[in-house]
Amino acid sequence: MEAEKGQLSEKNVDAQGQKAIHGIDLPRTVTAQAKKATGGIDLHFAAGSCSPIHILLGGEKYKNLPLKDRIKDYPGFDVARFSLESDGERLTIAATLKNPPVTPVKNPAAGPLRDLPTAVPHNVVDLFFDTDNNPKTGVGIFRGREQGGGFELKSQLYVCLVYDAEAYACDGAEDGKVTGSFAGVELGRFEQPEEGQYWSETEPIADIGNGTRLPIVDNVVKAELKYADLKVKSGQTIRIVVKKSCGGDLADDGGFSPEILLTLK
Repeated sequence: MEAEKGQLSEKNVDAQGQKAIHGIDLPRTVTAQAKKATGGIDLHFAAGSCSPIHILLGGEKYKNLPLKDRIKDYPGFDVARFSLESDGERLTIAATLKNPPVTPVKNPAAGPLRDLPTAVPHNVVDLFFDTDNNPKTGVGIFRGREQGGGFELKSQLYVCLVYDAEAYACDGAEDGKVTGSFAGVELGRFEQPEEGQYWSETEPIADIGNGTRLPIVDNVVKAELKYADLKVKSGQTIRIVVKKSCGGDLADDGGFSPEILLTLK
């Protein structure tokens, strides 16, 4: 079925509830209920509420430029659709952006900025996982709640650019000609916060350097998370919240999806 903007399209979907996430309260105006799904689910976000990415260009190539010329704005990654699909071994996560995220071009203006791409390596979405589907466990901290949010894991999906000499970056601009791109994903487990610590830090489980690099095709940024890394199995129901990295401060829903209760294939 066609999903309305800001809602979820469904595959065997119902249920209730919505929570705050990782130190940020969802706005009170958000009333979307949690959704149940089996195998996979599609999320549709309202497009257009996306601020630019501000990057301070560094390195020898740019150090002599005036500061105002070293600050470059790139279009934010405006997520229109996000999907989760399980297959018994992997959870595939895919963000469909309003526009293709990477189109290297030659700037007609002379000078050191001529080889910069029209995009910059950056985070696209954050995902928060409650793998035992129990809000009373886990250490993800939430503002205004006495207990943790129940989330054990955090994952981040990135647009990564490949440069000369096979160097790559997934967050922030680098020197060099862009020769390719790929989707990168990180996964970490929340650590128990120290007394008085507001945020829960994460201990890396899987990082971009040792993960599978999937190509970015048109405007789709897609990656895979292994069941073994998530420590889940087929038939297990997990709780997930997705947050757009771009435009959350401009959107009524803060960029968050409703909670998803996904039963894995």
